[in-house]
Amino acid sequence: AATQPIFTGNILTNAVKSEEIMHAIIAKQTELARIDIASRVKTSYFNYRMLNQKKASLEALLKRLKLHYRRLEQFFAEEQVQKSDLLETEVRIQEQELLLEALGNAIRREAINFETLCGLAVDTIQQDYREEIGGFEASFELFQRNHPLIAAFDQRLQLMAVREKMVKGGYLPQVAGFAELHYGKPGIDFFNDRWSFYFQGGISIAWKLFDWNKQKREVSIVNHETEKIQSQKDDFTKNSKQALRQLYDTLSSLEKQLGITGQLIRVSGEDLELKEQLAAEQQLPNIDYLAALATLESYRAKQSEAEVQLELLKTQINTLIANVEE
Repeated sequence: AATQPIFTGNILTNAVKSEEIMHAIIAKQTELARIDIASRVKTSYFNYRMLNQKKASLEALLKRLKLHYRRLEQFFAEEQVQKSDLLETEVRIQEQELLLEALGNAIRREAINFETLCGLAVDTIQQDYREEIGGFEASFELFQRNHPLIAAFDQRLQLMAVREKMVKGGYLPQVAGFAELHYGKPGIDFFNDRWSFYFQGGISIAWKLFDWNKQKREVSIVNHETEKIQSQKDDFTKNSKQALRQLYDTLSSLEKQLGITGQLIRVSGEDLELKEQLAAEQQLPNIDYLAALATLESYRAKQSEAEVQLELLKTQINTLIANVEE
């Protein structure tokens, strides 16, 4: 026997469309996972860079402390400074060496994390890489146009429209052609012992004439799901826009902080030069010079850290709007 649908209210066509949309939704989920992994790789890279810049800043401070310590040793041999000055400087040196060791361990851990994520050694990556972003409006437009979740919401809305057509199509007349090949005793002559092949064919029609408003209820369920998906899309867009605006505000604030930190480095550098001269002339306590040295290096460290934080913020922005390059 064989049956060939002739008219099904487009149920079969819409079933094919439904499967195609489901495959497209799954592809968007895969794309979301790719974006998440790319974000984790970039974040690890910038964390590694930030830790290395902190290390460079500590090493610079340690170098100056050791140079100062050697100068104090000469002054102490000439009885121009007290033993306490040497001890204060030595304590600062050991504190920096302790921090440097802890930082080295953190750098090694981050290098392992990066290699685990992408299979590449982090020190082979371009060291001056920077994230590129546009303005807020351009980024939000890109988010609306390219984000996989926005596309997935739209595809789910298309899926609901297809399902509504399938529901309505199920209540239209279902027409099919059929053909059957039999082998047996045809007719109603039970005493005829002759068996033979015979063929039957025709058209069948099935139609739900009365359904107790079932079609209306099923369409109502689909419409409710459509409204739910649209509401989820609107909420996601609204929340993402708010998060994007907050990221840009933080970015603007960080850029201003970088400018102020640059001024602080300039002023602290001039202050250190004066205090270094005074300390060399024995007109300034050693502890004051050490404090000025630590202040300058702390501002330099903040500047380096803020520069990397800027790249991390840009990475967050590009991740949020799904702007992830290879």
